[in-house]
Amino acid sequence: MIVKDYKGVKAVRTVAPVTDQQVEEALDNIRKENPIMAPVFRPAANGDTVILDFAGYCDGVQFEGGTAQDYELVLGSHRFVPGFEEQLVGMISGDCKDVNITFPQQYTPQLAGKDAVFKCTVKAVRKELERKLDDRFAMELFGMNTVDECRAYVRERLEEQAGSEADDQALENILDAICEKNPWEPEDAAVDEELEKLIDAIALNMTGRRMKREDFYQLAGMSDKDFHDGLRPTAKRNLHVQEILNSIAQAEGITASDEDRAPRIEATAKNYGMTAEQFTKMMEPDIFDPEIIMQKTMKFLLDNAELTTE
Repeated sequence: MIVKDYKGVKAVRTVAPVTDQQVEEALDNIRKENPIMAPVFRPAANGDTVILDFAGYCDGVQFEGGTAQDYELVLGSHRFVPGFEEQLVGMISGDCKDVNITFPQQYTPQLAGKDAVFKCTVKAVRKELERKLDDRFAMELFGMNTVDECRAYVRERLEEQAGSEADDQALENILDAICEKNPWEPEDAAVDEELEKLIDAIALNMTGRRMKREDFYQLAGMSDKDFHDGLRPTAKRNLHVQEILNSIAQAEGITASDEDRAPRIEATAKNYGMTAEQFTKMMEPDIFDPEIIMQKTMKFLLDNAELTTE
C-alpha cells in the first residue's frame, strides 16, 4: 500500500487545563491509598492487618501454593477461603495456631472439597490510621519537604497527562483523515483474527481473568453475534491503521535502534527478575521492534501535522 497525503494533516490539539481542585483530589487520593500502618498490642480484630507465616497441609502433606512468609492479610477482607480469617481474630503478635478449613467445591481440582490445616504464626498486628496531608506525608510518599512541593509535582504530572491525552486525540483525528484519503479493505480472515484479539482484551479488562466466551457474553448482556457485529468496524479500522502506519514507516525509513530497544529490554528484564544481559540471551531484542516502529511513526505524524492548539 502506498499512502498519500500523510504529511501536513490539519488537526486540533485540545489540552484540558488542570484545576486546583484536580490537584487537591489527586493528593487526597494518594493520601487515602497510603494509610499509616501502626502496630497495636491487643488481640487482632476485623479491619486489622496481620503479618503472618503459614503453611498448609492436606492429609498431613504440605501442598504446593499453601505456604507464605510475612504475608499481609486484612482480617474481614475475605481474600482467603471461608473460615480462615475468622480463626485469626483474637490472636496477638507471637501467637501460633492451627487453622482448620475445608476448601470449597469450586476450587482447584487437587484441593476442591478437601479438609486442610494451616499452621499459622502471627508476627505482628497493625491498624490502619488515616494519613494527614502534612510534611510527613510529603517526605514519606514523595521524598519532599513540604506539601506545596507535592502540589507542584502533582500538577506537573497532571499537565503531562493532559498533554498526552491531547496528543492521543489529535493523532486519532490525523489517522481518521489519512484513512479517509487512503481507503483499504482488509481480508475477512484478518478481520476475524483481530476480532478475537479485541474480545479477549475486553474480557480480560472487564473481569481481570480469562473466562469462557459464553460466560463473558452473558456478563456483557449481549449475544456473541451482537458483540462481533458491534466490534467489527473497530477491528477493520485497527487493521487499516496498522497497514497505513507500516507503509509510512517503510516509506520514511523509520526503524528501531539499539537505543530504542534498551529501555524496553531493561524494564521487561526487571519484571522477570533478570538482568538485561540475561534477557537478551533468552529473547531476541527485535521482539520490541514492531511496537517501537509503530510509536515512532505515530510521533512522526504528529510532528509533521498542522496542529492548532486550543
